[in-house]
Amino acid sequence: MKSDFLSNTTNLIVAGVVVLGLFVLMQSSSKREPLQIEPASDAWFQSEVVNAPGLVFVKFGAEWCGPCKSTDRALDEYKKSVADPIKIVQVDVDKHNALAAHYRVSSIPHSFVFSQGRIVDDHLGGMDAKGIENWVKQATQKWTSDSRNALSN
Repeated sequence: MKSDFLSNTTNLIVAGVVVLGLFVLMQSSSKREPLQIEPASDAWFQSEVVNAPGLVFVKFGAEWCGPCKSTDRALDEYKKSVADPIKIVQVDVDKHNALAAHYRVSSIPHSFVFSQGRIVDDHLGGMDAKGIENWVKQATQKWTSDSRNALSN
């Protein structure tokens, strides 16, 4: 009897984990709109991101974060491999915790592509250099498309 109870409980837990995993997978692969957050009033961020021309890649991370360090190495590789990389700004969440909270950064690394202080796209988790390159291309295409649509309206 006790063995049946444990077996049934184990099966329920496994089923729950599978359902949760499928839900997370569906959420991460679905197209979603970028966060709509007003630009931060932080003076440093204003000068580095909001007032910068064109697109800016912003990575929120920390020195102690392994995936952040890996993404940092990938960013260095990306900068070397691309003829004209976009501006890259790295934000340490321990030093700029109010800024991280403003942009709802609850897990790191969390990367954003900004244009004039507005979020064009965001990505949660680490990336390799090729992933960064592809993501930046997609964000650039989206930004270009959105800019054309805004001009035509």
